[in-house]
Amino acid sequence: MPNTTNVSNTTISLTDGSSLIVTGTNDTVLVNSGWVQLNTPGGTITVNGTSDTLSVVSNFSTAVINGSGNAVSLAGTLDTVTLNGSNETVTIGASAPNAVVNLNGTGSTVTGGTSAMAAAVVLSGAGNAATVVGDGYWVTLAGASETVTLSGTGDRLILSGNYITLNTSAAISATLSGVSDTVTLGGNGVSVALSGTNDVATLTGSGANVSMNGNQNTVSASGSTIVVSMAANGTATVVGSGDSISVVGNQNLVTLTGSNETLTVSGTSDVVTSTGSSDIVTISGTSDAVTLTGDGHQVTVSGPGNTVTLNGNNESVSIYGNGTRLTLTGSGDSVNVSSTSGSTITTASATSFTMTGSVSGATINGSGNTVSLTGQQETVTLNGSNETVIAGTGATNAVVNLNGTGSTVSGLSGTAVVLSGAGNSATVIGNTDFVQLTGNSQSVTLIGSSDWLTLSGNFITLSTSGARFVTLAGMNDTVTLSGTGLVTVLSGTSDSATL
Repeated sequence: MPNTTNVSNTTISLTDGSSLIVTGTNDTVLVNSGWVQLNTPGGTITVNGTSDTLSVVSNFSTAVINGSGNAVSLAGTLDTVTLNGSNETVTIGASAPNAVVNLNGTGSTVTGGTSAMAAAVVLSGAGNAATVVGDGYWVTLAGASETVTLSGTGDRLILSGNYITLNTSAAISATLSGVSDTVTLGGNGVSVALSGTNDVATLTGSGANVSMNGNQNTVSASGSTIVVSMAANGTATVVGSGDSISVVGNQNLVTLTGSNETLTVSGTSDVVTSTGSSDIVTISGTSDAVTLTGDGHQVTVSGPGNTVTLNGNNESVSIYGNGTRLTLTGSGDSVNVSSTSGSTITTASATSFTMTGSVSGATINGSGNTVSLTGQQETVTLNGSNETVIAGTGATNAVVNLNGTGSTVSGLSGTAVVLSGAGNSATVIGNTDFVQLTGNSQSVTLIGSSDWLTLSGNFITLSTSGARFVTLAGMNDTVTLSGTGLVTVLSGTSDSATL
């Protein structure tokens, strides 16, 4: 029968192999290969020795074990035990919820946890290892280069230490808040938070939920939801395909390497680069820079002042944000411009444009493009050559500025066409259009009738039967006009009109 003592604040020395029940508190027991039981609610005890057995049976108790090879059993509620040696064994009883086990050595094992008990295991020190058997543990690795083996399900990992490498399929969540930690998690639907620096999380399942709040972190996942919100100038890398990715931070630098991603950029001054294909991208932030290298993207730009570069082929872009700067380097692309102004689009090959919003405006750099105008009071400026502009039935009061040569404008009557530059030419098909030649030595072919023609440039020679109202306001212009009911005004210098 074990002896019982009711002393407190006392150091108790026992013969090795002895047994003792302690009902006091704040005692220190010195024994090797002994058996000690703490039976004081809210009590504390310290056991110094090796190969001891400590049993904590009361609630809210605290125990410290100094030595190695000891065995501890916890049976109360909210008990805490700290083991400072190695090769320890901790058993958590079925009626011991919310236990806390602190392991400061290596090679220890904790068993008995269940999901309902929510036991916590904290591993500290450098290079230590532990084994945790059971379900639903909260496991914290707070030291450097530590590792834990999880044998169970439903565990939650917190890696606050540095240089930790861990591979497990037992965890349902992981928080990486240290430096240069690497974790591989199996299973579907896990939750991961990367708030440290230079951490790497590889998720082999699908349906994960990931938040990236640290810096220089990398996540590899497929079919998962990822939210990036770092401090200014923070960097993140996402590897994998089929993810739903939201960049909500400001001045973040994000790199994506997968395909079939759904990407939303809603922050300010973010820089996002994607090397995959067939992504669906929405840019609703301000002054973001997005570069996509790959084919078949669907891009919607709704925020102002964004810069978008697409280096693939067969891209589809819709622009709703003012001041968008779009660069297309591939072929087979199509662009819709709606209810926006101040956008500049640069193309490397023939691109199909549709303007659908009233009072929309865009500047297009490149040649061989086709532009369809469908809204009211739309304005398009084309700086290339051999462009085709079609004004649809709803494109009233449209304005087309042509700064290249060899372009054709056709469609709804009443379109305003302004030809700039030296030596350029254009063809205007339709009736009652308003055509201005503002450069030198230009020419226009008018196919239609009752057009309004203004020559404010110089040295223009023109013969047409399509114009009815003609104004010569430049210098040394010469026109030959045919038709009836002509109205001609010569307000320039050295101009000549033959009717």
